[in-house]
Amino acid sequence: MNLKDKEPQAMAKKKYYTFFIIIVLLIFLAFWYASTSDSKQIEVQNGILNIESYDMEMKTPISLNGEWEFYWKQFLMASDIADTEPDLLVQVPSTWNEYSLDGQGLPGEGYGTYRLHVKEGHLLGEIVGIRIQTFSSAYRLYVNDKLVAKNGNISSNDSEEVGEYKPQTVYFSAPSNNEFDIIIQVSNHQYARGGFWEPIHIGSQSQIASFDDSVMMKNMIVSGAFLIVALFYIATFFLMKENKANFYFGLLCLFAIIAYDTSGALILTKILPSISLGTVIYMWYSSCTWVTMFVLLYMNALLKSRFSEIIVRIFMVVVIIIQTFYLLTPTWVYTAFGQITNYIEILCLFSAGIVAIIGVMKKKKSSLLNFISLLILLLSVVHDTLYYTNVIQSSHGEIMYVGLLIFLLIQMLIKAISIKDYYERKNAAELKFLQAQIKPHFLYNALNAIISISREDHERSTNLLITFSNYLRGSFDFKSTDNQTLLRKEIEHVNAYLEIEKARFEERIEYSVTLPEYLDYYIPVLVIQPIVENAIVHGLLPKPEGGKVELNITEKDGYLAFSVKDNGIGMDSKIILKEQSDEIKNGVALANIDSRLRRIYGSGLTIVSEKMMGTEVLWRIPIRERSKN
Repeated sequence: MNLKDKEPQAMAKKKYYTFFIIIVLLIFLAFWYASTSDSKQIEVQNGILNIESYDMEMKTPISLNGEWEFYWKQFLMASDIADTEPDLLVQVPSTWNEYSLDGQGLPGEGYGTYRLHVKEGHLLGEIVGIRIQTFSSAYRLYVNDKLVAKNGNISSNDSEEVGEYKPQTVYFSAPSNNEFDIIIQVSNHQYARGGFWEPIHIGSQSQIASFDDSVMMKNMIVSGAFLIVALFYIATFFLMKENKANFYFGLLCLFAIIAYDTSGALILTKILPSISLGTVIYMWYSSCTWVTMFVLLYMNALLKSRFSEIIVRIFMVVVIIIQTFYLLTPTWVYTAFGQITNYIEILCLFSAGIVAIIGVMKKKKSSLLNFISLLILLLSVVHDTLYYTNVIQSSHGEIMYVGLLIFLLIQMLIKAISIKDYYERKNAAELKFLQAQIKPHFLYNALNAIISISREDHERSTNLLITFSNYLRGSFDFKSTDNQTLLRKEIEHVNAYLEIEKARFEERIEYSVTLPEYLDYYIPVLVIQPIVENAIVHGLLPKPEGGKVELNITEKDGYLAFSVKDNGIGMDSKIILKEQSDEIKNGVALANIDSRLRRIYGSGLTIVSEKMMGTEVLWRIPIRERSKN
């Protein structure tokens, strides 16, 4: 196999790796979808939920989706409803802005009562749980005429209403007559859309407790994951301030935590119970806008192009205008334009996707993975926009944060790849620098030796010039971008060096080279010759009479075993690896080779030395492939 053949193989490997990551993410998404879906749905019809045949031993509670009775501009109790016809049968969850009464659509501001009649045959006085998300903007929930839950203070006028968003789980004893009414009184004077807009769940005490725990765990995992990643990227930015992509991604994750929490998790309301509804909504809307803006800024920092720079400026102006609008207008005003801002956010993500596509076309690194992650995020945002506007119904509710979490995971993968590429480039640059370290005095002395020999032996000097040119070619061979070369070429380089040194010092230097039968194995470049050079320069030459260096390479048990042995002055192995002179440290030193071998194979050099007796340097590398040439 040629080294050049590795490039298409590496590309194929990256494509396979990308495909594998996509499959894993799809499996994760499918698992999440299956784990969060209701195992059994009982549709509410004509204001009645019949659970007489429902198996209460099932782990999943019942989602109360379907047709509820609705009474507009009335706060009614169960005892009042017995003789009252409902104004409408409405599909919940949905906002009442979508309802029509007497041919006219209902406004967002107003109040009303929802009623559901439950028929059951096996609760009979048992403890029943209800998990309630939020209503806009305040509510009271009764079972028959008993108050069991409330958020804020409902009122028929805006001056007396106190809005509140706080998910809660409540428990009550099921009535013993097998039937009961769930009455929910809702008022809204603070938000553009009012009513019953998120599902509530009912079940046995164990079902609701388990469901509550799973929701809390999901919220903590998602928020915790975003927080850890945010801190990592921001810390990385402060260490490498030239990389603004890290800063934008860190801020993206921080705003994602706020958006995720204020849109449903509402952990913030437990930490700050006095926080106002208006503040929660402002943080929700603002954070969602900035999340999409930071996605665009992040893509621009990674895959900068003329298009990305122009589109970033345009959207930055738009976002500042939107943020100013949020600040200067009441909640019920700017939330009325929520659908428009949703479309702007989708357009912002779509533009980020175009930036990624341009990167793919220009064959920029990781641009395909960036595009895939943006596509998943965009589809999840579109789903949520359609869900919140009730164009589609879904038992899973919003999924944008699942899309955002997958986006985060892919970006972490991209970051890992970039770190790996950075160190590979760093190591390659370091090696090329080492390859270029031809000591001026060696160059000068080698040429002087050749000139001196040419006066007496023209043929020998010519051969030495050829050998010297081969040595220089080996030293300046930068084609091996993966830092691997054939053992055969490395030996040629070593032999060239030894012949030159032999010509310079004649009888003071002796050498022998023992090699295996096959030489077409791949090994790290520039490993053998520096160790041989070290043996001659620091082992043999300090002795007036010189000495001998022996290079032995053997193949055994799937390894190539290397030994460079001299009978020079010897040395302390700790000193040679840690406390060499500046000259050695700045050149092609044993410490560098030891470090490279440990980084690649997990083990480095072994040095056996005795003062005035000599030194032996040993190492081995696994045989990974054999060239076919």
